[in-house]
Amino acid sequence: DHLPLYLKNKAHEYECVRHIPIIAKPVPALKGLEDSYRRRTTFLYVGSHHFGNRKAVRWLVNEVFPIVRRSIPEAQLHLVGADIWKEYAEGHEGVVPHGVIPELQPHMQAAKVMLVPNLVGGSGISTKTLLALESGLPFVTTPIGVTGVNADRTPEAFHIANDAREFARIATALFTDHQLWRDQAEAMRKHVLSHLSRGKLAAKVQETVYTISSDKCISARWQNMENLQNLRKAAQLKRYQVQQQERAKENAHM
Repeated sequence: DHLPLYLKNKAHEYECVRHIPIIAKPVPALKGLEDSYRRRTTFLYVGSHHFGNRKAVRWLVNEVFPIVRRSIPEAQLHLVGADIWKEYAEGHEGVVPHGVIPELQPHMQAAKVMLVPNLVGGSGISTKTLLALESGLPFVTTPIGVTGVNADRTPEAFHIANDAREFARIATALFTDHQLWRDQAEAMRKHVLSHLSRGKLAAKVQETVYTISSDKCISARWQNMENLQNLRKAAQLKRYQVQQQERAKENAHM
């Protein structure tokens, strides 16, 4: 679903390309989340000191969370995963840094909403999004945050914001609206079971092996190899021509 556009524009080649889904762990039963709903009292961000995460945390504490606090004055945002978050939290009311921790589960169990503001691309698939999906914890993210998880298959499982104000609005709504929170948790569970499970992966791998082993795809691969060789030759010729032109200019000035 997230293949490069140039592949999608080559229909005969695209037929021989398959997207293998990732695997997410089984989602906890919704009842388990429901039972702990009232005990969950925090917003949670989990991330290392990667430059993309630093940008995301700055955005959260400077632009997003102040808006959330206007509606929920007692709100707390817990930052987990890097000691540098202590610096980022300074001067921001309600922001609680924890740095590197030995065990994440207590923080996951205390959180009501997870914040996943991916602002720059990283590894391709957001581990924070996977963490939220696997835990069944409702979350809000950005468009980059849903890369590679087939979000379009179950739109109700994902709350996606394009700017700080929208991000804060959705985060606040999830925190204060029990039904909205419950609906997303249920949709997330269905999404993982339907699109990111081991059974889904096994079926896709089997179909992929069958497809790429077909005579049509084998022929297409040989054609692609020939095309690449022709492109390399053309590039080499172009470089040679440019070099010859530069030498001619140098000789003309001598």
